[in-house]
Amino acid sequence: LIGAGVAGLLTAWTLANRGVAVSIVDKVAPLAGASGNPRALLAPNMTPIHHVYEHLHSIGYLYSGRLYRYFNRQAALQQTPPILEQTGALDLLIKTNIGTVQIADYPNEMATTVTIEEAQQLSGLKTKDLTDNLYLPKSGLVNPQALKTLILKHSNINYQQLSVTDIKEAANKVTVIGEKESGIDGQSSVTICADNIVICAAYESHQLDKRIVECRTIRGQLSWFTPTAEQVAGLPKLPLKYSGYCAPFIGQSGDAEINNIRDNEPQFLLGASFVDADASIDIREEENQQNYDKLLEDIPELSNVLPDDTSAWQARAGVRTQTIDYHPLVGRLAQSRRIWTLSAMGAKGYALAPICAEALADMMLGCFTPLSAVMLGRLSPNRARLHKA
Repeated sequence: LIGAGVAGLLTAWTLANRGVAVSIVDKVAPLAGASGNPRALLAPNMTPIHHVYEHLHSIGYLYSGRLYRYFNRQAALQQTPPILEQTGALDLLIKTNIGTVQIADYPNEMATTVTIEEAQQLSGLKTKDLTDNLYLPKSGLVNPQALKTLILKHSNINYQQLSVTDIKEAANKVTVIGEKESGIDGQSSVTICADNIVICAAYESHQLDKRIVECRTIRGQLSWFTPTAEQVAGLPKLPLKYSGYCAPFIGQSGDAEINNIRDNEPQFLLGASFVDADASIDIREEENQQNYDKLLEDIPELSNVLPDDTSAWQARAGVRTQTIDYHPLVGRLAQSRRIWTLSAMGAKGYALAPICAEALADMMLGCFTPLSAVMLGRLSPNRARLHKA
């Protein structure tokens, strides 16, 4: 597997869990790219209930929640932080295609509209009009570092740092050639032979194999800060979706490996910015300010709580990869027997990767997939719509 973001990690685990020996490589490190935010909000973009069977985000949300709760049980046995903190989430229906009448068709344990008083109690908001809302009791925050740690402990998974420079397919094998960091400022050439290769390298997948369509790149910067005890009391109590999203969380062991977060300290994250056709990942103070302004535009009462100096905030920028039809790429490449891809999941990787990895593993092993033939056609990396001249 090439790429150790959420797509590569979940594909590795899904194959390894079926008894397949998996090598996963990344040019930098696991979660070094867009998958490495401090937390990921697991909350679906809702659709009318009669469309759920053909709505990938809903299917992915339902499956990923079950998988992450299974991972939580494994993490508890290993005495490591949970993968999913099931906080619930409140959608203020500012940016949505569904209303309260359609929400009422869902089972309450999946999605419901709560009373104004309940919404105020859940969120901690006091003056915002919460008449129209969507409460998702099974939503929560995914801890990417905890997920990575758990997956890489699997006995069938081997990880190494490798910058892939070439892929060669033969009748009975595929060869990956790359450069591995070796000593101080040194590199050594590495060759890996495998039965199959899965490319999970987001927007760089096209550079590794031109049969993978070149996707749209969207820069997003997530901001967070350490609130004071007084600020904690006035900030939202659970994740909120508005025209962006915000969420409180507590730093866990492992967070500091890739983000500036201390163990057991409260944090508040918000974002994310949206810059089309931008693949740079430098931290920009103006995007912290944009995240601040977006939150206050939708929830003005927080102006009395949020620190107005964003220059001291922490941030992480990543590049989301998206196809023109918004569906990810899942399947075997055209005119190939042994090269596959799972990529281009946009900003929904933690909801989509688990079910897409299941489908890909089943295709690779000749099993029935959990997705319909129609859905698999929509996800095919060879679908005609993506390759029109």
